[in-house]
Amino acid sequence: MAALLGVSLLLAGCGAPQAEPPASETAVATEMVAQPAPTEGAVKAQSQQADAPATTEQAARPGAVVNDTGFRPAEHGFSFPNYGNDIPVTNMTPVEMQRLFGDAVCARGSGAACVLSPVAKQWMDQVNDAMSGGHCEGMATLSLLMFNGQVDPASFGGARASDLSIENNEPLQREIAYWWTTQSVPSVVGQVIKGAPTDTLAVLKQADFSRESYTIGIYKPDMSGGHAITPFAVKDAGNGLFIVQVYDNNYPGQERELLIDVNQNSWVYEASINPQVESEGGQTGCASPADRRDFPRWRRALAHHR
Repeated sequence: MAALLGVSLLLAGCGAPQAEPPASETAVATEMVAQPAPTEGAVKAQSQQADAPATTEQAARPGAVVNDTGFRPAEHGFSFPNYGNDIPVTNMTPVEMQRLFGDAVCARGSGAACVLSPVAKQWMDQVNDAMSGGHCEGMATLSLLMFNGQVDPASFGGARASDLSIENNEPLQREIAYWWTTQSVPSVVGQVIKGAPTDTLAVLKQADFSRESYTIGIYKPDMSGGHAITPFAVKDAGNGLFIVQVYDNNYPGQERELLIDVNQNSWVYEASINPQVESEGGQTGCASPADRRDFPRWRRALAHHR
């Protein structure tokens, strides 16, 4: 089976823990149920380019611009690479839990003084443990929010995302962790659109980027591994081949390309899912009647309106 491709309205990819709070804590149980999602592991996907490393920046292919957000990785992406537990960071804290779920998660206190209920504390610990495999979801989402003016990078020490450092920057670490965690909330997970690669392409070609933003999730067939990347432009290369230009937070500053062949209804992207593992070649996928309902998975959330 081939790897899976998914497009999300702001949120997709990077695994979430499968945690389910006890039913007795009904105040938070309806929201704090993490759904199955891929984890960022060292995933060896099927490849048509198994010997093609991606350690250097890809050469841009020519094509006519169809749609363009104006986002550029060197300016609007983070200058540091996707990270797991290889650097010391602070992820979710009770403050972010209360921000995400409300006062019900606090057994007592509020804000910095919030003491989480046992189930909320267990859930937060599981989420934080899952981030040891990578923070791609949070980075893909937060970079877009900063680009769109919904989150002010000045709050974290710079004029734009590329100005920011992750080391010794606890506010930014926690903000990335917060947006990573939103993928585990049913109100986000439940907004799923399913379709084929050509459906994915149609959305990106016609999207009004002044009103909505997208990330792309790349998954293994069994959903055991995933990675989130940020599309910023679509080009028509002719003969049914379209180029989706993306920011991949495993490769800061680089403009990378995901290819969609409308004739074959297939896609290919060369990348590494794990931020600490070099490219394993080109991940590929295609649609077929037998598995169309599972390919690709789209997650839709957080449309913003100006």
